[in-house]
Amino acid sequence: MSNTAITDLLPVNNNIRGTPWEEFINNTIGYFLEKLEEEIDDIADGCFIESANGKYLDLHGKDLNLPRNAGESDEDYRKRLLVEPLDKFNLNHLYTVYDVQLLSYNQNKTDLMLLSDNHYLANEYFIDVSNELWNIIINKFITGGVLHRW
Repeated sequence: MSNTAITDLLPVNNNIRGTPWEEFINNTIGYFLEKLEEEIDDIADGCFIESANGKYLDLHGKDLNLPRNAGESDEDYRKRLLVEPLDKFNLNHLYTVYDVQLLSYNQNKTDLMLLSDNHYLANEYFIDVSNELWNIIINKFITGGVLHRW
């Protein structure tokens, strides 16, 4: 859209054409609408992760509780936003993606111990993680009754 969009719509024999008012309208309202169109295009692109950039991509990450890592490019962040929310909760996933060690009660339920790779030893697990990682896990997966923070 050029800033002459408004006066281009006027009839050919309109009294404004060829006067200083035509230039005034084009350089005020027309210029404003041109800038608005650029912002609207950015907003429209920002509605979808596939086309969002910069601050709009960060807003998608905020909605998904996946903040951008320091120095992460838009393209790398976009790939992560498209893949990580598809993760399914299982204990092996905690090992491989989040590098979380699982802990379980011993048979007498008196002490926590490091769990072996056999996940069928118990049905209640504990993890020792940072606040940030714990918030990602509990906001991303339904873990009630299975996973607890130690």
